[in-house]
Amino acid sequence: MLLKIIIVIACVILVYIIWQWQELKKFARTDYEIKSGKVQREYKAAVLADLHGFQYGKDNARLLDTIRSGQPDLILIPGDMVVAGKVTPMRQR
Repeated sequence: MLLKIIIVIACVILVYIIWQWQELKKFARTDYEIKSGKVQREYKAAVLADLHGFQYGKDNARLLDTIRSGQPDLILIPGDMVVAGKVTPMRQR
């Protein structure tokens, strides 16, 4: 009985780890339109959040291509870009 419980717990942990790994591999681009009488012209902004130091393609190529395709006027970085530990800086292209 104890062995069955240990196997079930191990399976649950393994499924959780695989799910988390898959979640970290993807990101989403979502476009919003916000209107205000206070802003005289149209601006495009890219908001990068919760990346936690994960790379999206070699040298973050997928992430950078997605940002460039939106042609933002500014890039906002509210936080959670890196986690503790060794971080490899992104290279300028």
